[in-house]
Amino acid sequence: MRDRFRLLYTGARDLDRPGDRDTIWADLDGIYARRGPLLLVHGSCSRGGDAHAEAWRAHAAERGLDVAIERHPAPWSALGRAAGPYRDGYMLGRGADGVLAHVTAASQGARNTAAYAQHLGIPLIRRQR
Repeated sequence: MRDRFRLLYTGARDLDRPGDRDTIWADLDGIYARRGPLLLVHGSCSRGGDAHAEAWRAHAAERGLDVAIERHPAPWSALGRAAGPYRDGYMLGRGADGVLAHVTAASQGARNTAAYAQHLGIPLIRRQR
């Protein structure tokens, strides 16, 4: 049995408007309040939703919250455009207790990951901007 709630986070790269970070942080704070220690799994993008989730994790550590991180950068150079879906399927295949998805109209990867999680029966919180 794991001692941490394994939360897969997927977020659009274009989550850069004022308030996006606050929305993501509020959702992560809420999940932590309900579930306790987290293992935050994400795709390790340098901008948008993943970057906000990564920053939340650092802020959570400063507040003494028990949050570990698992990053999965996509192998773009090896797989080209297939790298994102491959990586997302790999993360879900490793198991998740829940998925938090912040999607936008332009976020094909985050939308597909959320749909796949739902298909697998993994509890999903999906937010649309």
